[in-house]
This record gives sequence, structure tokens and C-alpha cells, in this order.
Amino acid sequence: MEEMTGTKEPAQPSSPKDSLNVPQLENRETRKLTDDDLSNEFLKRKRKLVRGNVIPNEKYSAFSLSSRDNEDGTETLNEEAPKIELAQKPAWMTEDAFRQHKEDEKSVKQPIRRRRQKLSIEEQMKQAEQRRLEEEKREEKAHQQLTQASHEISSHSQYSQTQDIVRSHYNARTHLARKEDRNKSPIIKLRQFNNIIKYMLILMFSKPNMTVLDLGCGKGGDLYKWQLAKTSLYIGIDLSDQSIIEAIHRYRRSRNVDFRVAFITGDAFETSVEEIIAGQEEAELPVDIVSMQFCMHYAFESEAKARKMLENVSHSLKRGGYFIGTIPSSDFIIDKIKDLPENEKKWGNGMYSVEFENPPPRDGIFRPPFGNMYTYFLQDAVDNVPEYVVPFEAFRALALEYDLELRYSKPFLEMFDQEFPKWNYKLPQRISAALRQQDGSYQVFGAEREAISFYKSFAFEKMGM
Repeated sequence: MEEMTGTKEPAQPSSPKDSLNVPQLENRETRKLTDDDLSNEFLKRKRKLVRGNVIPNEKYSAFSLSSRDNEDGTETLNEEAPKIELAQKPAWMTEDAFRQHKEDEKSVKQPIRRRRQKLSIEEQMKQAEQRRLEEEKREEKAHQQLTQASHEISSHSQYSQTQDIVRSHYNARTHLARKEDRNKSPIIKLRQFNNIIKYMLILMFSKPNMTVLDLGCGKGGDLYKWQLAKTSLYIGIDLSDQSIIEAIHRYRRSRNVDFRVAFITGDAFETSVEEIIAGQEEAELPVDIVSMQFCMHYAFESEAKARKMLENVSHSLKRGGYFIGTIPSSDFIIDKIKDLPENEKKWGNGMYSVEFENPPPRDGIFRPPFGNMYTYFLQDAVDNVPEYVVPFEAFRALALEYDLELRYSKPFLEMFDQEFPKWNYKLPQRISAALRQQDGSYQVFGAEREAISFYKSFAFEKMGM
């Protein structure tokens, strides 16, 4: 047996998991390890874990225990105990003890099965209730923080009455959305149809490695669409501060979105984008695409807002870049107005409704093209929020003043019929499946179809410098 000296460095374990189950040597002077030392260690080796010095020429490993759940409710434990590998019987060990040691070496490697302790029904219910209460407390605290942030931001902003209503509505919808199961929504097919339209519009005008400015980005619901389009940088701006906070949470939770982002609260209808993004290192202009989904109509509250919006779009775009979006269709609105009884201001169905503040013009020509307000209701989504008509020809003429030329314009249903067969293979099948009929076709009917007809898509190209 070799001697240990106070000057000899201890050998190092082969890995961090190789702890040592040997007696701690308090006296660092040279001495021999006796048979009693080894015998005592042998008796303690299975369970008692003591960190100490390495005994030269002997191999040790730490006791470890791993478990696996079985289908029958038991638990399998795999045990590896500290061991001394003895190739021969030591002089101090009897034949019977050596034989038993060898048997122990084999048995210690065998799995141990034991019954997992189960909680009573009462205990399980108590734990579940405790978790629920804790979750409610966390959610309420988060909501209070968001509300406080909302008040702080609004106190430094000059919003119009309409903007206050819109902002308050989407702040409230953001909080409600955390408690709702969207798959159980009565308008799930309409939501998925709108998502398909946005997927196709984005894919039609995108290119790999592009940069995007999303005005009215909401809660970040289009992030995966931009990931599918191979975006490299995404800048999201929205009037609703709570929507922006939720968008940040969504981005952090997402495993499938890997591009750079910057989320900012701001009003791009009254403030320049450069001012909104000031101080945001990630927010780089100009970009390849500016997107405005289901929000541009708010800019038509006044000519000043519409011009500021188009100025921001044009100044933010590279030459050859695209301005894409979705808006209420003025053609659809005009057709509905012409079918209304005299002095009637409202139409719709059980899913959606439109009501004008004043009787709309019977000829469908809005004079002037700005400030023509109506309230819009969409079940489970929009609660009688004020919106504004976007007379499309007036919009196109105004856009030309900002070097934006129309390249595409289609009502949702027409776009779906023309483009869906080309793009279906690229779309998430869980979305397309919501529209699949028994005959294999994809379509919507009834109240949902009319509600979908309310919208159209567009794309403008930035010309000039």
C-alpha cells in the first residue's frame, strides 16, 4: 500500500460529478492507510457521502440516484453507490465477506422500484386552489403596473377624443385577451381568414433579409408572419402601451422568431417616426416594407393626420420599398349605403355592424374625404369603436403626393380566391384547416362572409428618392 504525504498533491476527480467517499485526513503528515481505514470505508460506502482526499491507485465514484416514472404508478430508481473496486480479496477480508461484496456490486446496479407517494384528493385540490390564487395575484399586479404605465404615458400625450377611445379600447382588449381562449371565439373562422390574407400580402411583397416598420403593430400578432418572410429587423409602433408590453412578452416567449425587434409606444399619425424611435438603437430607417394592418382608417379623421401618416410612410421607406395594408373597403360601404332605407344610418348582422354618426350621402361620395365617422362593432373583437371612411380614390391621389404609387388593390374575398391556391402550401395548416370544407375546398359563408367583405388589401411602391 502506497503512502500519503503532506507534500504530494491529491489526484483530481475525472469529472465534477466524481465526488469522493473516503475519510477526511486531518493529519497531513505521512502515514499508511491501515486495513481498519479500508474496512470502515467499505462499511460506509453505500450511502454516506464524505468529501475528502484521494487514495492513490484506488477508484472511487459518488453515490448518485436517478428516477423514472412507470405506467403502473411506481417509480424506478437507478442507484450508483460509492464503491471500491477490489480485483482480489484483501488480506483483512474473509472469503464470505469478499463474496458478499461482489454480490453487492452487482445488486447495487439493479433498479429499485418503490411506490410513489400520492396526495389525497383534498390535498391536490388545495394545492390547485393555491396555485390559482397565486396566478390571480400575479396577473392583478401585472395589470396594475400596466395601468399605471398607461396613465403615465397618456399624461404626457395630447390625444384627440377619438384617439383616447381607441387607445382605451385596445388597452382593455389586451387585458381581456390574456384570459380568453381564442380557439373558442365565435369569430375564429373570420380571424383565421384575416390571418391568411395578411400572410399572403406579406409574402407577396417581401424578400429575404428585409427590414420592416409595422405601424399599429398591436400585440405583435404578425411576428410569425414576418418570420416566415425571413425578416431581419422588425420595428413595431402602436398607440396602445399595453399592446406594446404584450407584444414584448409575446416576442420573448416565442421560440420561432429570431429577428431583431424594437417595440415602441407612439402615434405615427401626429408625430414623426424619427421622433418616436429616437434613442432606440435597433430601430434603423429606412426600411424595405411599411405595414399597416386594420388601423390606417384612423388616420382619416382629418387631412392633417392622413398627411402625417403618409409622410411617415414615405420617409421611412427605401426607394422601391412597399407600403402594404388592410383597410375597410369604401366600395363595400358605398354599396351598403345605397341599399339603406332613407335616413337609415346602420347595417350589419349578428357578427358585425356599422353605424354612421349622421346619415351617409346617398350617392356614396364623401365630401370632404376626411372625418366621415362611423362606429364599428365586431363580435368578440371590436366594441363600437369610432372609425373613419377611407375613400380609396382620394387615398390613392393623396399617396401620389408622397411618391407612393398603387401596385395592388383587392377586396378580401377576391384576393382569397385568386391567391390562396398559390400560397396555401406555405401557410400554417392549423390556420387553413379552420376554413376547410367537407368537399376539400376552403371558404367561409353566411354572416362571416359578409363581415369579411368589409375589408380590402393594398400595396403601394415608393418611387423617387
